Amino acid sequence: MADTLQYTMLSTGMTLSFGIALVVGVLAGSLLTAGITGRFSLEGYQSAQHMLRSISGAALMGIGGAMAYGCSVGQGLTGISTLAIPSIIAAAGILAGAAIGIRGVAIIPAFASR
Repeated sequence: MADTLQYTMLSTGMTLSFGIALVVGVLAGSLLTAGITGRFSLEGYQSAQHMLRSISGAALMGIGGAMAYGCSVGQGLTGISTLAIPSIIAAAGILAGAAIGIRGVAIIPAFASR
């Protein structure tokens, strides 16, 4: 994906590779298939609360990734496999945040209906 984005910006300074062609092919193929089968549709947020929850989650993921010096996948797979204490703490925080977020989604509609 990163090479494809960079190729899009600097196509005159890069050579086309298999990975770039793969990303473009998958996007074009899925768009074509969705159009032919009639299942193409644009989707958006269900409500303003849904949008704010998504933006908040994205901001927290970005902040957490910067504080952990890497992404959550790196902390979870690479760090835990080496039994690094900071990675174990980060993975515990990721799991706790996911549990709170999932429970929060169930709680929010209950308050919205009152």
